[in-house]
Amino acid sequence: MVLAMSRPAKHPKTGTYLFRKRVPRHLQQLVGSRAVKRSLGTKNPNEAKRLYLETAEVVEREWACYRQRPSPSPTRRSSVWLK
Repeated sequence: MVLAMSRPAKHPKTGTYLFRKRVPRHLQQLVGSRAVKRSLGTKNPNEAKRLYLETAEVVEREWACYRQRPSPSPTRRSSVWLK
């Protein structure tokens, strides 16, 4: 089975390349969204590939910081379901 590699997507109207990556389910509440989307600020495909890799590294480092944080204590509402 062949897996597709992540690659920059081109905005259909502007032609600017974008970075998009799904946030892992266990981090979605901390990150505040289900996907990270950022403009790469270029229309050049070769530059977009380079910027995509740099952006992916930054995002992975951010997620690593979230993973190292202690998990938030359960809220009153969620603690009801734990009983």
